[in-house]
Amino acid sequence: MKKISTLFIVILLQFSVQASAISDSSLLITLNQQIDNYVVAKDTAALRKLYAADFVFSHGTGNVDNKQSWIKSIAKGSY
Repeated sequence: MKKISTLFIVILLQFSVQASAISDSSLLITLNQQIDNYVVAKDTAALRKLYAADFVFSHGTGNVDNKQSWIKSIAKGSY
């Protein structure tokens, strides 16, 4: 009986970890979409709060922006 209880607890823990991972993934996807929406809307105030001080954006062209230069580009609409 003790082995069955232990197995049951292990199975429950696995489901809990998987549910947490799915929840974290959903949160990141939602946050990423919100950031994209802020960029399109040029909401630089919201982006300043979300981006870390050491934020770096690497463009496909090879150009690299830090937080300040990226937000400045967003404000101008030149991204």
